[in-house]
Amino acid sequence: MGSIASPLLDVRVPRSLSALEGLIASVRSALRPAKPHAVALKNIEFGIEEIFTNMVKYNPQGSPNVDVQMVLDTGRVRVDLIDPDSNEFNPWSRPTPEITAPLEDRRPGGLGIHLVKEMLTEVGYEYDNRKSIVTLIQVIH
Repeated sequence: MGSIASPLLDVRVPRSLSALEGLIASVRSALRPAKPHAVALKNIEFGIEEIFTNMVKYNPQGSPNVDVQMVLDTGRVRVDLIDPDSNEFNPWSRPTPEITAPLEDRRPGGLGIHLVKEMLTEVGYEYDNRKSIVTLIQVIH
């Protein structure tokens, strides 16, 4: 992404679904001065909600907090959701769910991750020494 022009958010959020509303409010507040396009903002919010929810739901025994960092650089916002104590799981490596099959033939799971990949400009994943970093990047204008 190049040099980081402006850090917008760096917070430690309790690993709890009840923390999600406050996290999204913080993201909105931090992005307000950048005046992101409404669709871009909704995409960012959806991506954060999906990834944070999965971190809470699928790693309840992890550390008590998830770190969220957000930066703005050349018209793009980058959000890193950092789980400091997790097993390796790259959400972007999941197979694409079969969305055209009849409902009774579909396997549950994976639709939210698929939608995040489709909606966001770019996604990424890093893992090292039990630390997972899920990256969401969105052009905001």
